[in-house]
Amino acid sequence: MPEKPLLNNTSHIPILDGHNYTLWSIMMDVELSARGLREFCHSDTPLSSDPSKLIEWNQDNIEVVQLILSRLHQEIIISIVDRLTVKSAKALWAKITIKFAFQTVTNRGRTWVHW
Repeated sequence: MPEKPLLNNTSHIPILDGHNYTLWSIMMDVELSARGLREFCHSDTPLSSDPSKLIEWNQDNIEVVQLILSRLHQEIIISIVDRLTVKSAKALWAKITIKFAFQTVTNRGRTWVHW
Protein backbone atom coordinates (compact mmCIF):
# COMPACT_ATOMS: atom_id res chain seq x y z
CA MET A 1 0.00 0.00 0.00
CA PRO A 2 1.41 3.48 -0.83
CA GLU A 3 2.52 5.79 1.97
CA LYS A 4 -0.38 7.70 3.45
CA PRO A 5 -0.16 11.37 4.44
CA LEU A 6 0.33 12.08 8.13
CA LEU A 7 -2.91 11.85 10.06
CA ASN A 8 -2.30 15.11 11.91
CA ASN A 9 -3.26 17.29 8.92
CA THR A 10 -7.03 17.20 9.34
CA SER A 11 -7.87 20.79 10.29
CA HIS A 12 -10.02 21.16 7.16
CA ILE A 13 -12.44 18.54 8.54
CA PRO A 14 -14.85 20.13 11.02
CA ILE A 15 -15.18 18.73 14.52
CA LEU A 16 -18.44 16.76 14.65
CA ASP A 17 -20.51 18.57 17.26
CA GLY A 18 -23.85 16.87 16.71
CA HIS A 19 -25.26 19.63 14.49
CA ASN A 20 -22.95 19.39 11.49
CA TYR A 21 -23.09 15.70 10.64
CA THR A 22 -23.75 16.17 6.91
CA LEU A 23 -20.73 18.41 6.36
CA TRP A 24 -18.55 16.33 8.69
CA SER A 25 -19.44 13.04 6.99
CA ILE A 26 -18.81 14.43 3.50
CA MET A 27 -15.44 15.88 4.47
CA MET A 28 -14.41 12.77 6.40
CA ASP A 29 -15.49 10.47 3.57
CA VAL A 30 -13.48 12.49 1.04
CA GLU A 31 -10.43 12.50 3.33
CA LEU A 32 -10.59 8.76 3.90
CA SER A 33 -11.05 8.15 0.17
CA ALA A 34 -8.06 10.35 -0.67
CA ARG A 35 -5.93 8.36 1.77
CA GLY A 36 -7.15 5.03 0.42
CA LEU A 37 -8.76 4.20 3.76
CA ARG A 38 -12.50 4.50 3.06
CA GLU A 39 -12.97 0.72 2.81
CA PHE A 40 -12.28 0.36 6.54
CA CYS A 41 -15.56 2.14 7.35
CA HIS A 42 -17.61 -0.18 5.16
CA SER A 43 -16.03 -3.64 5.21
CA ASP A 44 -15.19 -6.32 7.72
CA THR A 45 -11.77 -7.66 8.60
CA PRO A 46 -10.58 -9.61 5.57
CA LEU A 47 -10.03 -13.31 5.89
CA SER A 48 -6.39 -13.92 5.08
CA SER A 49 -3.98 -16.74 5.69
CA ASP A 50 -1.12 -14.23 5.56
CA PRO A 51 -0.50 -12.88 9.09
CA SER A 52 1.43 -9.87 7.79
CA LYS A 53 -1.57 -8.74 5.71
CA LEU A 54 -3.84 -9.05 8.73
CA ILE A 55 -1.39 -7.04 10.86
CA GLU A 56 -1.23 -4.33 8.18
CA TRP A 57 -5.03 -4.27 7.90
CA ASN A 58 -5.39 -3.92 11.68
CA GLN A 59 -2.87 -1.07 11.77
CA ASP A 60 -4.68 0.78 8.99
CA ASN A 61 -8.03 0.16 10.70
CA ILE A 62 -6.74 1.74 13.92
CA GLU A 63 -5.39 4.70 11.92
CA VAL A 64 -8.91 5.28 10.59
CA VAL A 65 -10.36 5.04 14.11
CA GLN A 66 -7.77 7.58 15.29
CA LEU A 67 -8.53 9.91 12.39
CA ILE A 68 -12.27 9.80 13.03
CA LEU A 69 -11.88 10.26 16.80
CA SER A 70 -9.59 13.25 16.22
CA ARG A 71 -12.49 15.09 14.55
CA LEU A 72 -15.19 14.37 17.16
CA HIS A 73 -16.19 16.68 20.00
CA GLN A 74 -15.25 15.28 23.40
CA GLU A 75 -18.89 14.80 24.45
CA ILE A 76 -19.57 12.79 21.29
CA ILE A 77 -16.53 10.62 21.92
CA ILE A 78 -17.86 9.85 25.40
CA SER A 79 -21.29 8.93 24.02
CA ILE A 80 -20.04 6.89 21.03
CA VAL A 81 -16.87 5.06 22.00
CA ASP A 82 -17.05 1.64 23.61
CA ARG A 83 -15.02 -1.58 23.48
CA LEU A 84 -16.15 -2.35 19.94
CA THR A 85 -16.00 1.10 18.34
CA VAL A 86 -12.52 1.84 19.66
CA LYS A 87 -11.21 -1.17 17.72
CA SER A 88 -13.32 -1.06 14.54
CA ALA A 89 -13.58 1.79 12.06
CA LYS A 90 -16.66 0.13 10.56
CA ALA A 91 -18.42 -0.08 13.94
CA LEU A 92 -17.43 3.50 14.81
CA TRP A 93 -18.66 4.87 11.47
CA ALA A 94 -21.93 2.92 11.77
CA LYS A 95 -22.59 4.15 15.32
CA ILE A 96 -21.95 7.78 14.34
CA THR A 97 -24.22 7.40 11.30
CA ILE A 98 -27.03 5.84 13.33
CA LYS A 99 -26.79 8.54 16.00
CA PHE A 100 -26.56 11.60 13.73
CA ALA A 101 -27.67 10.89 10.15
CA PHE A 102 -31.38 11.16 10.84
CA GLN A 103 -31.06 14.26 13.03
CA THR A 104 -30.29 16.62 10.16
CA VAL A 105 -33.15 18.45 8.44
CA THR A 106 -32.19 17.10 5.02
CA ASN A 107 -32.07 13.52 6.22
CA ARG A 108 -35.33 13.86 8.16
CA GLY A 109 -37.01 14.83 4.88
CA ARG A 110 -35.48 11.87 3.08
CA THR A 111 -36.57 9.57 5.89
CA TRP A 112 -40.15 10.87 5.65
CA VAL A 113 -40.24 10.41 1.86
CA HIS A 114 -38.95 6.82 2.13
CA TRP A 115 -41.28 6.02 5.01
